[in-house]
Amino acid sequence: MSGFIRRGARWLAPVLVVAALTTACGGGGAATSTPTVDALTLSAAFDTATGGWDPGRTPAKVQDDGNIMTALYGNLVYRDIETGKILPWLATSLTPDASGAVWTLAIRPDLKFSDGTVFDAAAVKANFDRHTDKAQGSYQYSSVAGVTTAVKDPTTVVITLGKPNFGFDQLMAGPLGMIYSPTAYAKDPKGFATRPVGAGPYVLENWARDTQVVLKKSPTYVDAASVKVATVTINVLADLNQALNTVRSGQSDLLVQTSPKMAVDAKNSGLVVSEFPVSGFRGWMFNVKSPAFSDVRARQAVALALDLDELTAVIAPAEPTAPKSMFDPSSPFYTDVRPATGDKAKAQQLFDQLAAEGKPVNFTIMSTQNGTTEGAVAEAIQARLAQFTNVKAAVLPVTTAARIEAVNVTRNWDFANLQLNYADPEPNFYSLLHTGGQQNKANYSNPEMDAVLEGVRLTNDAAARKQAYATAQQIAARDVIMIPTNSANQRYAHSKKLGTTLPATNDGVIRFDLIGATPRT
Repeated sequence: MSGFIRRGARWLAPVLVVAALTTACGGGGAATSTPTVDALTLSAAFDTATGGWDPGRTPAKVQDDGNIMTALYGNLVYRDIETGKILPWLATSLTPDASGAVWTLAIRPDLKFSDGTVFDAAAVKANFDRHTDKAQGSYQYSSVAGVTTAVKDPTTVVITLGKPNFGFDQLMAGPLGMIYSPTAYAKDPKGFATRPVGAGPYVLENWARDTQVVLKKSPTYVDAASVKVATVTINVLADLNQALNTVRSGQSDLLVQTSPKMAVDAKNSGLVVSEFPVSGFRGWMFNVKSPAFSDVRARQAVALALDLDELTAVIAPAEPTAPKSMFDPSSPFYTDVRPATGDKAKAQQLFDQLAAEGKPVNFTIMSTQNGTTEGAVAEAIQARLAQFTNVKAAVLPVTTAARIEAVNVTRNWDFANLQLNYADPEPNFYSLLHTGGQQNKANYSNPEMDAVLEGVRLTNDAAARKQAYATAQQIAARDVIMIPTNSANQRYAHSKKLGTTLPATNDGVIRFDLIGATPRT
């Protein structure tokens, strides 16, 4: 077997604002016109939260660091956002054996890292050896535990999985497929994240925390001749509305992670909004290990007390109803199922039942205040719950960095606004809902769910995958892990100079190296 195979987004987290790019001339990929811009602006929520750009330490989600990391490292493979196919970038092929347990990766023979060292099969193995060594503390460990790699020749790596997984190519389209220079990492493991060295189209020129990030075109990039945007300047702004105003005024050109409400405002002011439908969810998640929500009835009661369409109207006036699935309606995995909501009588009954048992529902709603509508939604939830007895909800305003610390590290939180975007459910659905999953912020564990998610990895049959993910969604809705309030679609408000559609991959990551390229046919 050769070539690439294909079977069959987190919630309102830190939002990125984008504004300007310095360009050279000409074409190269998927934009509709050649840009003539010279800056790029991101919100302070991004910059204060990041610790740098190390694939072993950074999740590389689109709303956080994904755009920068894709520019710095490129990827072995990527997911075409229009077709869903896994395609080669720095690799030439990635193919499984008949069992789905052994994958053969072939990389391009002419690759170099920006420090001048060779990007070969040995470098890929060195990256995997770090990720699979639990003592190294790689963010990728939970996804590749049990994986072994062997160098077949300078351009070929044989990857043997701990368990068969026909969706492994989807995992490789993420941070796992972002290969860094082993030489540079060995010289300064602790400082590598702030001085990253990859083989992507850009290098980190300068980073002044809370102020500016500057990316420069890399002369060692294998396709450097096709890159037309020479410099990406990311100016940090603390307020997202202010950042949008810089796009309106022409001081900047692009706003990343544009909320539905801001997208409407952007269109009304003459800007273009590129929107990429992706699956996932944006809304509110329960920490099932929190004393407030360890009993499923408490989670059910809060969900039943809320009117999701009411909350959606606060977030997204352009979206009249809340999403009914963890997948976009265009996805083959779409299933009309979500936790039961909007039943005041049943909610009060459960609140009373828990109070009678000495377990009244008392919790905090963690909310960042960074210029988005998140605070307003938190207050709307609080006001709604105030209509009931035997439940108390307090809004806890925190910085983005504090929220990340609470949710990811200390796990000390009750109810928080989060998001996860994904095109294909693998590996994100597994990561979100499997016991110990990388994105399992809810600390959720259910053997029934684990069995479904482990079983679906053993097949590449489209019908079997669809049924398995339908079952997983039904279990998640029954166990009330999260409450979706608006779609996961990725939106970018930008200047007309960038054309009508931005070049994007995976779950909506911008390909700066393709801006100004020849339009798709």
